[in-house]
Amino acid sequence: MEQLCATCNTIPFLSLTMPTASDILAKRALVRKGTASSDFLPFPKSVVDPRDIDLGCLSDIQKRSAHCPLCALIHSTVCHRGARYYDNRPIPANDSNVIFKATVDLRFFAYITETATDSAVTNAPGRLFIPRRLDISVTLREGVFFDSVWMEPRTLAHYGRIAQACHVRDFYEEDEEEIGKEGVGSPSQRWERQPNMLFGGRKRPEVIDPVLLRRWMAICENEHEDICHESEDTYVDGESPSYVREGMRLIDVERKCIVSAAGDKLLGAKYASLSYTWGIAKQVKLTWDNQHEMETPGAFSKIRLPQTIQDAIDLVELLGLKWIWVDALCIMQGESESDLEDKKVQLANMGNIYSGAFLTIVAASGDNADTGLSGIRPGSRLFQQRIVKIIPEDADSKHAGLSLLSTCASRPVSLMGNGFRDEDADLSAWNTRAWTFQERYLSRRCIVITPEQTYWSCDGGLFCEESFFEHPNLYEKGVFDTPLKVELWGGSVGPLHLKSLDGPVSRINMTKSIFWSTYKAAVLDYSKRQMSFRGDVHDAISAVIDAFGQLSGDQFRWGHPDSRFGNSLAWSSPGSESKLHRRTAKTTLPMTVLNRRVQLPSWSWMGWVGAVSVPVGDQQLEMETTTIMCYEHHTSPLTFMPIHGTTRFDHRSSDWTKTTFQASPTWQKDLTMVTSREIKTQLPQISESELQDIPDGHVIFFWTSSAHFTIERPLDWELEPEKRGSEYLQLPTVKDYTGRPVGNINRLGTDHWVDIEQSTGMHEFVAISRRQVPQLPDEPAIVTALQITWVKGFAERVNVAEIEEKAWIAAGPVWKLIALA
Repeated sequence: MEQLCATCNTIPFLSLTMPTASDILAKRALVRKGTASSDFLPFPKSVVDPRDIDLGCLSDIQKRSAHCPLCALIHSTVCHRGARYYDNRPIPANDSNVIFKATVDLRFFAYITETATDSAVTNAPGRLFIPRRLDISVTLREGVFFDSVWMEPRTLAHYGRIAQACHVRDFYEEDEEEIGKEGVGSPSQRWERQPNMLFGGRKRPEVIDPVLLRRWMAICENEHEDICHESEDTYVDGESPSYVREGMRLIDVERKCIVSAAGDKLLGAKYASLSYTWGIAKQVKLTWDNQHEMETPGAFSKIRLPQTIQDAIDLVELLGLKWIWVDALCIMQGESESDLEDKKVQLANMGNIYSGAFLTIVAASGDNADTGLSGIRPGSRLFQQRIVKIIPEDADSKHAGLSLLSTCASRPVSLMGNGFRDEDADLSAWNTRAWTFQERYLSRRCIVITPEQTYWSCDGGLFCEESFFEHPNLYEKGVFDTPLKVELWGGSVGPLHLKSLDGPVSRINMTKSIFWSTYKAAVLDYSKRQMSFRGDVHDAISAVIDAFGQLSGDQFRWGHPDSRFGNSLAWSSPGSESKLHRRTAKTTLPMTVLNRRVQLPSWSWMGWVGAVSVPVGDQQLEMETTTIMCYEHHTSPLTFMPIHGTTRFDHRSSDWTKTTFQASPTWQKDLTMVTSREIKTQLPQISESELQDIPDGHVIFFWTSSAHFTIERPLDWELEPEKRGSEYLQLPTVKDYTGRPVGNINRLGTDHWVDIEQSTGMHEFVAISRRQVPQLPDEPAIVTALQITWVKGFAERVNVAEIEEKAWIAAGPVWKLIALA
């Protein structure tokens, strides 16, 4: 046993141990009965909930590193990931109020079930144990002035899962110098070795070993049954459904050129796809002019491809696949009419391209196409893992010993509010781009390549190079044939544990509640992302929106569901965001029935830049009643059609409907129908010829209650985030004509506010819903209203507010027809 310092010796190391094969077999009967519970852990109950261990400040850890190998491991890991907290400030090394704590991470859990399908199904029995890792957090010991700013006791940064346990015998002494030095393609047998401790650590190689990756592929193909594969009723003549579809182009990795899937050529072939960040690196692109050259065998031997694309081609060849799809080389990228038409067709097929790929290679390292894939070439990975022997192996007692092995993550995790993100993939440039969102969301299987290691993520499991997450061979034929499944702690849309949106698991698990929470999370995640061309906002998520439509049977227009259209108009920016502003860019490609580039409507969240939350969950519908009936216009011929829809989840009883109509407010009138006649009399500025020149569904028409109020910005408007004294921004105030506060309005970007304030005095609001909690009848009712402005006869959304109903009635509202563009 290596000599640890007195501080490290207080860490409850037994809490980090994992179960052995015998532990699992001993609980076999409970698994089959479905009575296993989460309190089954492979260590004594006295360490089930280990305490935090105070390690002191960073300089204390550094001093002890000279004689304590675990302190040395912790210090090197912190320095490798970056000793910085949430806004990139350096963590002071000698401040006694800024302390490091060691704790045991609980964000993994492992399943053991009778079938792989059971392990993927929500609420399936068999959650048995919690694999654990050593975590380090950085906290303020007490409230202090920190960099001249008063800060309450809080966590500043988080270094998740810095070390993992393994039995000493799981590593052989002769391996320690040679392990990780095999080149790509080396015949490695060590991946087949079954460790004594399941889900424990192992050293990852300096370069990717395709033998391990092919093993992951085989596990998915052979053991994941219907989790990662379509059911047999979708097979054709006993064969798996086609992967390659008519009209696609692919890169032939052997012939090194572009090939087209025309006619029967290549149809049904397995291919990989690449999801990566273009960045500002110079790209080789397919165009109408160079198409013949790119389709000539050996074309890519004569030109230099961006390193990420070249590495992906090399990796696909090592994995035994023959084709890969890369957007820059498989979609025409020129500016000619032929290029643009091809791009329009191919972008409409993006969902099929990524969901049809056998696997997607995710380049989650670097910020441009020339970064390359880490681990493909020697020298592209820098971190050297450390191993510390905690408990020696004892041959007499057959104790396997215990070692701690450092993990390979390269970044700290910053805590913001109550949420945090982990894993290098979460914090990568790739995960900030709009186009990569649907590429990951629709992929069935992913090889995720981060700066220091590679992951496999599919609907049936999560594997990585640094840990034994593969299904162990525990079978006793005819006695114990239960597969093992391990996955990251759920509830996040992080790229590693995200399930494919339209895959078999999603279809099995999908309920009304899950569907709408998934939709809300998807919109929030996507709306935070960046795009080089802001007009791409519709195209970059259209395949995901289509998948939501197929799952639910609902129709979506500009990202809004027909079945909850009125409620969805009340979208807003989350409480901690303040950058929302109008998107002025037109769509990148021609679209709509008019086949031209258009500006997205102001009523849609797609028409704005910034993070967005859409209130369509069941909880909102229970409290909030839509007070408008929206209509859209069609140009050929000119007609007005109501917007309404249902999903396969929405089967409301007559009691629900009765309650809804009984709750109608007194200010709501009976006049709700929209026809050409109402348009002519109520909105005379809008001519029929003008409507004929507006895309179908671009303007929505509805009757509603209109009232006027003033707006006042909050006092913290000009303050920097760290000086506001709260993690959440103060909301601007809505005031009535007497100056009394009567509600709040959403916070917007500074530039957008400047535009708004050029119009002083009273602002117009139009009601879209009314909220009152049935269980709290004495609480005042609230009107949700859109702030609007009028431009050439059409209303445009400016903001959204919540206003007391009593104040709304006192403002003398009028019932009027709105044409919201």
